[in-house]
Amino acid sequence: MDSLISTVLNWVGIIVAGLFVLLLLKMTFFTVSNQTVKIIERFGKYKKTARAGLNIKIPLVDSVRATPSLQVLQHVVTVDTITKDKVSVKVAVAVQYQVIEGQEADAVYKLSNNGLKDIGPLMEHTKLKVLNLMKNKITDLSP
Repeated sequence: MDSLISTVLNWVGIIVAGLFVLLLLKMTFFTVSNQTVKIIERFGKYKKTARAGLNIKIPLVDSVRATPSLQVLQHVVTVDTITKDKVSVKVAVAVQYQVIEGQEADAVYKLSNNGLKDIGPLMEHTKLKVLNLMKNKITDLSP
């Protein structure tokens, strides 16, 4: 009876150790898709930029801060304004932007307070700038 219990405990220990090793391997290796990068931080400080493919990080020490896209993205802004001759005009403006390769960390840390996890405030800021610029240009138009 004692040998049966010790055998079961040995197998449970082996299974738990195996699961722990698998978990550590899963936390160590990660993949990055094409046209994206991952910003890696070590204890909250920028460590490196991981490029497309299979990458390695130290589990429980390194973490992924953000995953900016390197593709050209587009944001459509609709401008509603009045010209000098009091005609209401609605213009759709497409703003295209791209994170420049090699400057991904700057895009994450300098452009947005929250990194690119939440790009909403950055896009709102861009939208307001485009709105103001287009209103000024369109208002100056006359037939």
